[in-house]
Amino acid sequence: FCHGTYFNTFWLSGMTCYVSSIITNEDERGQGNGIKLMDHARDLAKERGCKGLVLDSGMPRTQAHRFYEKYGFEK
Repeated sequence: FCHGTYFNTFWLSGMTCYVSSIITNEDERGQGNGIKLMDHARDLAKERGCKGLVLDSGMPRTQAHRFYEKYGFEK
């Protein structure tokens, strides 16, 4: 499951895609499903002319942080 929204930003000078949720089944993790979801979100953002893809994640979610950093996001 992946959910996001698009909005106009001043700091990125244009449309931005905000990924509000990305969820994979715990027993299916490590199979590339999260990467497929993020790739799809990135591709949709590009199609809509977004300048960036952003998200946030709670501090205790260290496993999620490792995934996002591996995907290329920065803290």
